[in-house]
Amino acid sequence: TVRNALVSPQTHITESVIHPKPDPRNKRVSDLKLTGIMVASTLLYAVMLLVAAISFIPAFELWMNVVKPQSSFEAVPLVVLSVIIQTIVWTMLLRVHIFMTFAGSNERTTPWCLPLYMVYQSFAYSVHVWSLYPILSGTPMINSVLRFRGVTVEGRLLYFGFRLFEPTYVTFTDGCVVDECWITGHCGVFSQLSLGQSHVSGVLHQNCAVMMVAKTAATADKARLAEHGPQHLLMNSDESLGGGQSQASQEMVHSDTA
Repeated sequence: TVRNALVSPQTHITESVIHPKPDPRNKRVSDLKLTGIMVASTLLYAVMLLVAAISFIPAFELWMNVVKPQSSFEAVPLVVLSVIIQTIVWTMLLRVHIFMTFAGSNERTTPWCLPLYMVYQSFAYSVHVWSLYPILSGTPMINSVLRFRGVTVEGRLLYFGFRLFEPTYVTFTDGCVVDECWITGHCGVFSQLSLGQSHVSGVLHQNCAVMMVAKTAATADKARLAEHGPQHLLMNSDESLGGGQSQASQEMVHSDTA
């Protein structure tokens, strides 16, 4: 039985963890604040839909006013070219969105605007799904795209990643291999969202997840040669539970399960 307790990933629980009082980090958010977040996020989503509709104009203009295909032999390659143009436009818009969402967040380790961050998550997911990114996986071109989005690539990288969020917080060490993994620079505990640097190294197999891994853990010689997965979680124990209170929470969990 686990009640009123936050259990970190990869924790082996052998006995019930029952706390008489709820975790102090599970702070109640006022109805007024929740209403403000919902209204702001709704307006930002409406703006995002408008921008998404406008983003189709370059491909539409190419199709209707520049080339004007007269047969299927002209239309088929034009469709491919239109998708390429659409991917380029979305990548540029995503880079602008990243700049707006994480401006100044490196100093605060939290998003400066939570509704804007929520919209970024949705937009980044949509670009991953509907663009040519899956086709570029494993090619040198995807490495250039990652650098353009703000990712730090220190050397050779073979990237078949599945999802990547907070690119300005992500660093790939030399010789890294990523195979359909989640790479993030955030971690959420209850209503507290934390941002932090995530250094990726070694070989990550399918369905691995990386959350806020410290540079010292990723640049060690053993880490560069290590293989992880499939379905392996890599994260900092201290940072993953939300800053300075994480260690106390872990000690609490371990003492209850000892």
